[in-house]
This record gives sequence, structure tokens and C-alpha cells, in this order.
Amino acid sequence: MRKILELTNYNLKKWATNPRIYVLLILLFCYTQYILTPLKNFAGQVGIHVAPYIFPFYISATYTGKLILMGAVLLFCDAPFTESDHPYLILRSGRKKWYLGQFLYIMIGAAVYSLVLILLSIVVLFPNVSTSSGWGKIISTLAQTGI
Repeated sequence: MRKILELTNYNLKKWATNPRIYVLLILLFCYTQYILTPLKNFAGQVGIHVAPYIFPFYISATYTGKLILMGAVLLFCDAPFTESDHPYLILRSGRKKWYLGQFLYIMIGAAVYSLVLILLSIVVLFPNVSTSSGWGKIISTLAQTGI
């Protein structure tokens, strides 16, 4: 299990030097800003804070789900993750452990991608975000009406 975690960590550490990750973050931030600015303005106009649970409503917008999936494709487009050093990693760890490390990398990468999307939606709405435990008045209003 230690080797599998080391292989996963090795792949995750490469994100720091990959320009594709930074481009993806910039694109996600810009699109989140574009989609959630009207909600932020609406919350500011009515003077009610938005609950931080906007992500399910955010991804239900017309093209947002498709664009989020395209971001995941951009994140994992280099699959099957075979680079010049991977034959040596396979020899040292074993083929089965290497595959399990790649699988765990994809699972952790997808979880991190989802958390980044959730955090970006909170950052964009920041001054108008509440700490309530419920859906809040804004989300309830938007869900029940056509506003």
C-alpha cells in the first residue's frame, strides 16, 4: 500500500510544474465568475447572504456541466500517464501496484477537482456568503421561482 500511495503522490506532485493545471484553474475561475456574478449581484440587491451550497445549482446551468466535464478531460488528458520515467517506476513497484497507483491518482484528482470547483464558487460569492447550515433564502427562492 505504501508504494501505491507513493506513486499517487508522485503524480500529484507533478501538478505544480504542469502549465495545463494553471490554465484550467484560470478558465474555471473566469467561468465561475461569469456564471455566479448575477447571483452575487442579486444577493447584494436584496441584502441576503447566499448559503455556500450553491455548487449543485451552479452545475445545473445549461452548459456548465459540459464545461466542467471538459475541464476534467483537460486535467486527465495525458492518460495513460506513461512518461519517460514510468517504465522504471513499473519495474521498481510492479505492474499491478503501478496500475493501482494510477487509479488512486485519478480518484484523488477527481476529488480535488470537485473541491476546487466548490471553493471557487464560494470565493466568487465571498462577500455575500453566509455560514448557515440550511439552503438559505436565496437558493430557495431561485429553486422555487423563475428568477
